[in-house]
Amino acid sequence: MKPLNMTGAHGAWRMAAEMHRPTDIPAVVRQLAAQGLKQFDIAERLGVGVGAVEEALREAETMPRVPA
Repeated sequence: MKPLNMTGAHGAWRMAAEMHRPTDIPAVVRQLAAQGLKQFDIAERLGVGVGAVEEALREAETMPRVPA
């Protein structure tokens, strides 16, 4: 069987991910973390770096809680 050639597909996948990325990433990070996902899983799902996820979670810890 001939191997699948994915040359050039990486850019298309990146563009599609950026088009569908949520606008409020910190809010989505907090929501996914509340569901029990780990930092690496959140980063992979959103297509962002683990550092961005860690920063969003740190900021969430320092934000004052708003009563519901």
